[in-house]
Amino acid sequence: MDVAKDNLDAAFVGNFLTTLFGRNTKTRSGRARPPRGREQYAFAVYRDKEGGIVGVMVADLPFAAATGSVLSLIPAAVAKEAVKAGAVTGSMEENFQEVANICARFFSVDGKRAVLREVSYGTSAEGEIADVVNRGATGMAFEIEIQGYDRGKIMLFYAD
Repeated sequence: MDVAKDNLDAAFVGNFLTTLFGRNTKTRSGRARPPRGREQYAFAVYRDKEGGIVGVMVADLPFAAATGSVLSLIPAAVAKEAVKAGAVTGSMEENFQEVANICARFFSVDGKRAVLREVSYGTSAEGEIADVVNRGATGMAFEIEIQGYDRGKIMLFYAD
């Protein structure tokens, strides 16, 4: 299912994640801003069949830890510890990458299929990822709270 980015809103994202995780999800829209500072982020890069970047999902560590945990019933306390430690690892990291893969549909627009090609972690975007995230590309943000887990944030940046 492709999603027209003009129709991508907090209600859609919340329903999507509620269905995915089988838990109530509260979602609200925010403003997408390029990450800067000391916080760790996950950068999920989506490409088209020619290899060009279609978009980047930037997830804060609380979102990556929560989604990486809830997918395989890892307790919320373990997710909190990962955030305190500053990294998601092991099955939590693998599960987050699967969530990021499923979120590719947020970038499959105008009949073009987007595929997750890489996930990296850091305090800011680099290289061609930074070109999309920092140049003022189309972006939107969502603050998300999955029932029983801490609140996190994702930002979606489109390359067009």
